[in-house]
Amino acid sequence: MIRTLALLGVILIAGATRGAAMADQRIGPSIERSGPSKANVLARINLALANGDAQQALTLLKNRTLHISRAERRSIEGRAQLLLGNAALAGRKLKTALRLRPDDATDWYWLGRAQQERGTAALAASSFEKAHWHGLESAELYHHHAEALRDSDKVLGEITQHEGPGPHAQAPTAGSFAFDGLVIGSVRSRPGWWIVAPPDSALYQVHKALALEPAHGESLLLCGELWATANRDDLAVTRFDQASKTLEGEKLARCHGQWAQSLLRLADLDAYLQHAKAQMELTGKANTAKLAESYDRAAQMAGGLGNLQNQLRYLKTAAEMKPRVDRLLRLADALIQARRSSEAEPYLKTALQLNPTRKERRQIKQRLLGTTLLASPNRYYSDTE
Repeated sequence: MIRTLALLGVILIAGATRGAAMADQRIGPSIERSGPSKANVLARINLALANGDAQQALTLLKNRTLHISRAERRSIEGRAQLLLGNAALAGRKLKTALRLRPDDATDWYWLGRAQQERGTAALAASSFEKAHWHGLESAELYHHHAEALRDSDKVLGEITQHEGPGPHAQAPTAGSFAFDGLVIGSVRSRPGWWIVAPPDSALYQVHKALALEPAHGESLLLCGELWATANRDDLAVTRFDQASKTLEGEKLARCHGQWAQSLLRLADLDAYLQHAKAQMELTGKANTAKLAESYDRAAQMAGGLGNLQNQLRYLKTAAEMKPRVDRLLRLADALIQARRSSEAEPYLKTALQLNPTRKERRQIKQRLLGTTLLASPNRYYSDTE
């Protein structure tokens, strides 16, 4: 919010300063006798808002020499109340301003921000659309519009299919603007056709934000999350990689966490573990128990893909980090499946020492008996003859 206020504040301050300069030329020394000009006070108010100092802005607004329209006064009060965390009051002030000047794009933007703070995403998306309709175009507007559309379950919106430009023309790419929307990907069942998301989709809006500000970390993170929601983890990881270069703190941790989940779905398991660990470290929640659970998930994915070698590697690491009965049983089963039953015996004996339930104890003993039989089947048959 502060970045947005600063951006809009610079524009407003610049206009106010030019007005003040013109007034100085007309009035000259009389300004000193009559007090600060309206333009100077408005410039100071907008500077206070841009710096996040809502109380200073409201104090300046009480200046008796400041004669401004009711609409302008309500607009300033609305923005100040939003900074103070009073989203409901901010919304009421901004709605009053818009009843008096319904074409003001900036007021529509701030009303959208107030509605977004209150959790009314559909109303916020509508206000952001009106702000754009009335002439406001900024990366911040597009970013928040994308968030509101995402929260309204419009990640992709009403997608459509379009035939491509032909065999001799350059084919569009996913994430590019074409066909009055954003290209999501090709239609597998119809060669030469493309899936397109409309402008009232979160993905379209966040790409508009990035078109204006390509290195904005929060928009890159949002873009990655939206691509992941659209089951395009291959595109999501690229955005997470770009976002990680500019984000810090909690947002960087969130980036690594989402990045890890996309890598897991892409079965890039070593990279998944790397980013899962980075996310835990950034949030201060890195411990052997949580990290072992990540290795469990990697092992499950590897097993599902038929990669027994990686499954064993991840299970062994998890078991060594945090020995647990169920984990040791899974490791023993994988070793038996890999025809390495002799290696399973120590893990099963360790499991017996971890106070297993009656059911688990029975499972452990069954597996121990199985490993004995597999290790020396001739001995078993000679003993039973």
